[in-house]
Amino acid sequence: GKAAGVNIFNNSGSPTGTPRVIIRGIGTINTTSNPLFVVDGVVMENFQLVNPNDIDRIEVLKDASATAIYGARGANGVILVTTKRGHDREGVLVSYSGFASVGTMAKKMELLNAEEYMKVMEIGTTNASKYNPSQYPTPPVLNTSNRDLFDASGKPLYDTDWQDEATRTAFSNSHQISIQQGGQKSSAGAFLNYSDMQGIMLNSYLKRVNAKMTYDAQAKDWLSVGMNLMINRVWGNEAEETGGHQMPRRTMIEMIPILPVKFPDGRWSYNGDAPGYGN
Repeated sequence: GKAAGVNIFNNSGSPTGTPRVIIRGIGTINTTSNPLFVVDGVVMENFQLVNPNDIDRIEVLKDASATAIYGARGANGVILVTTKRGHDREGVLVSYSGFASVGTMAKKMELLNAEEYMKVMEIGTTNASKYNPSQYPTPPVLNTSNRDLFDASGKPLYDTDWQDEATRTAFSNSHQISIQQGGQKSSAGAFLNYSDMQGIMLNSYLKRVNAKMTYDAQAKDWLSVGMNLMINRVWGNEAEETGGHQMPRRTMIEMIPILPVKFPDGRWSYNGDAPGYGN
């Protein structure tokens, strides 16, 4: 909100989610509306790989100022990022920064438990012949003979809260070590970051290692030399959030509560194991 006309959207709580940046609205429906990211004078296609702790300042170019310098590539605006380097003071500066956080699901949906689910199924079978007499001329009987799911009296053996099974308390942490050296004619910097971000959805995470080294020297009054080396390693696992099929967030609210996560023999359960869903 500090830069006029710059909107940042992040519709995902996943650690692998990438924010979307739009400058002065969407100007086209045929091509991307993403701005051009320039880091230390170099265009970066994967800006999400930049360590946020290394950023020194950000400038935004809009309208004619962007296209005048970068041509058609700057039509959606340009974001200029300057990263940290060695400092301009004599000596060595060593610094550390880090954080730890805990994430939990803000609110659970109210879903049927095993007892409530069985009542719904009993009502459905009782009224099946009333609403579909051609298929059910007589009321069907709810089959509770499967001893993997029901006891001898027909009561469910399991009452699974699938929202609890599919989510967790997420613990995340990040650590940054910086070493900056300065002198009269040269300066250098070394920056190392490790981040381990857990998602609330089970098995979703993002781990990242960023290393950056910089060197600047004034060799002559008329000659300056600079070096910027950046190495990134990112790996993770995403809990899919889009699409109309059985992604994790949809599955955890549609799974039947009378089913266990696993049966005693190690077999994973699925909705087809429940009566009325394929047996």
